[in-house]
Order: sequence, then C-alpha cells, then structure tokens
Amino acid sequence: MQIFLILEALGWFGYGILCLLYPSMLIQVAGIQALSVSGLVELSAMYGGLEAAIGVIAFLGWQSAPRSRWALWSLVLLCGGMGSGRLLATLFHMHLSLYTAGALLFELGSALVAWLFLRRMPVSDPAVTSQR
Repeated sequence: MQIFLILEALGWFGYGILCLLYPSMLIQVAGIQALSVSGLVELSAMYGGLEAAIGVIAFLGWQSAPRSRWALWSLVLLCGGMGSGRLLATLFHMHLSLYTAGALLFELGSALVAWLFLRRMPVSDPAVTSQR
C-alpha cells in the first residue's frame, strides 16, 4: 500500500505542477487548448491545482498510517469520478485517443487498486480506529 500511495503522490503531484506551470503543454499532450486567458487559468486550476492536490492527499496517506484510509477513500472517489466521467464522455462521443485511453487506465486503475487496499484493511486497523 505504501508503494502505491507514494507512486500516486509522485504521479499526480508531478503532472499537476507541470500543468500548473505550463498549461499550454496540454495542447500537445491531450489536444486541449485554452481560447482565452480565463481558459488558461481554468486549465491551471483543474489540471494543475486539483491534480497536485490529489498528489498531496496520497503523500499524506503514505506519510501517516492513520491517514492512509482517508487517502485511499479520496483516491477511490476522485479517481473513480474522473475516470467514470471520462469513460461516459468517451462512449458518448465515440472517440478514444491514446491520451484518453492512458488517462482511463490510470484513473480507473488507481481507483480500483485503492478500493482493493481498503477492502484488505482490517477494521481494527489504527487508521480506522483513530478516525472515529
């Protein structure tokens, strides 16, 4: 679980910081382009700030056993939500790019692995009892 959380932290935080600092890179990577300064701000916030924050959540879970359950639930909900939304949009638009396929695999895979780790946590785990 610790390896999973630190890999999630590095992946989300690293990509988030790149998107925060260089939102225009999303043109080459994902085909996403801002048409105004407001659009650049939005890309920086959603692809930069939000994804970096997900990385921080995973890092906090890796750093502290009592927070690991909270971090795993956060990953289930956030990654599951993004992945589900992306899957529905992919099906609706009948379009699957290499970027979208990779993002689907990462997001839904992250949610699934986090959920599997949660299922393996015993109820008597300190991460559970300290949050009550």
